[in-house]
Amino acid sequence: MIKQTLLTFILATTLLSLINAEDKSSKQISKEINAEKQKEEKIRLEIDQLKKEIKKNDSFVKSKKNKLKEIDKQMKLAEKLLEKVKEREIVLGNSISTTESYILDKKIAMDKLRNQYKEMIIHLYKNHNDGQLDILLNSNNWNELAYKARYLEIISIKEKDIKDNLNSQITDLNNEIIAFVDNLDKIAKEKYSKKQHMNQLSSDRKKQKQEIDKSNKEKDELTAEQFKKESDLKKIKKMLEKLYIDKDVAKKREDEIRKKREEEARKIKEEEERKRKVLNQKFANNKGALPWPVDGKIKEKKGQYKNRHSDGSVVKGYNKWVKIETSKNQSVRLPFDGVVSSIEVMDLYRGVIIVDHGDRYYTVYANLNENLNDKLVIGEYYTKDTLVGIVGDSEDGKNGELNFGIWKFPENAANPQYLNPEEWIK
Repeated sequence: MIKQTLLTFILATTLLSLINAEDKSSKQISKEINAEKQKEEKIRLEIDQLKKEIKKNDSFVKSKKNKLKEIDKQMKLAEKLLEKVKEREIVLGNSISTTESYILDKKIAMDKLRNQYKEMIIHLYKNHNDGQLDILLNSNNWNELAYKARYLEIISIKEKDIKDNLNSQITDLNNEIIAFVDNLDKIAKEKYSKKQHMNQLSSDRKKQKQEIDKSNKEKDELTAEQFKKESDLKKIKKMLEKLYIDKDVAKKREDEIRKKREEEARKIKEEEERKRKVLNQKFANNKGALPWPVDGKIKEKKGQYKNRHSDGSVVKGYNKWVKIETSKNQSVRLPFDGVVSSIEVMDLYRGVIIVDHGDRYYTVYANLNENLNDKLVIGEYYTKDTLVGIVGDSEDGKNGELNFGIWKFPENAANPQYLNPEEWIK
C-alpha cells in the first residue's frame, strides 16, 4: 500500500511538473521585474538628461534670440546712420553744383583779371614803355606828368590787387577743392565703413539664425528622443503591471502546487509513520532494542539456578524471568505499547501485572508493591513509558527487586515459551 501511495505521489508530481513546465515561476518573474525596473530607472535617468539638454538648448536659443534682437537693433541703427550718410552725400552732391558754379565764377574772374593784366602788358609793350620811368619821361608837361604818375600808381595798385585777388581766389579755390575732396573722401570712407558694419551685422545675424535653427533642430531631435523614451517607459510600466499580475498568478499557482505537494508529502509521511508504527507495534521487530522497565542490575538470570543458603543447603530451581536489583521504591515503566491483560496481588509474588503486546507476546512484572497503580485498567491500551507500579523490597529488605519476564504463547498451546529478556533489552 505504501508503494502504491508513493507511486501515486510521484505520478501526480510529474504530471503537475509537465502541466506547469511552460509557466514561469514567481522567482523568474521577480527577476524579470527587477530587470524591467532597472530598464525603467535607466530610461528615467536618460529622460532627465534629455530634459536638462532641452532646457540647456532653450537657454542657448533664448540667448541667441536676444543676440539676434540686439543685432537687429544694431542693423536698424546702422541703416539709419547709413541713411544719414546718404543724406549728407546728397547734400554734398547738391553742394557740388554750387561749388562748381563758384569755381566757374572764380575762373571767369581770374580769366578777366588775366585779360586785364594781359592788355596792360600789351599796351605797355606797344608803346615801348617797359617801366614807370619811360611813362613819366614821355610826359609833355607837369600836369601830364602828375597825371601819368598817378595813373601808374593806380595801375600798380590795381595790378597788385589783381594779383592778390587772383592769388587769394586761387588759394580759396584750392582750399575749397581740398575741403570738398576731404569731405567726399570722408563720406565715402564712412559710407564704406557703415556698409562693412552692415555686412558684418548681416553675417552675424545669419550666423545667429543658423545657430538658432541648428539648436531648434537639436531640440526637435531631443524632444523626439524624449518622446520615444517616455513611450518606452510607458511600455515598461505596462510590462511591469503585467509581470506583477503574472507574479501574483504564479504565486497563487505555486502556493497551490506547494499545498498539493505538502499534502502529498504529509500523506506519505503519515503513511511512513503508520508503517513505522505498524513495524514498531510488532513486538518481535524490536528485539534487542527495548528499554529496561527499571534501572538496576541483574541479580538472577533467566533459566536454571542454584542458590546456597547460609546453613549450607543448596536450592535449585528454574527462573521464568530475570531478577533485577534496584534501589528502593523505584518506578517501573512499560518498555513497549500494549494492553493490560492481568492485575493481581499474590502471596508469593506480591503485585503482578501482565501486559499483552500483540502476536502472543507478553511482558510480566512481579514483586511490585501491593499498592498498584489504580489508574491501570484491564483491557485498556497503554503507550510506552506508562507507569506500571513501584518495585517491592528484596527478601533482606535492603534493596528493591523486580521480576521481569517476556513470554510468548504458541498457537493452540496453553503453556508459554519463556524468552530471555537480556536478548530483548538494549
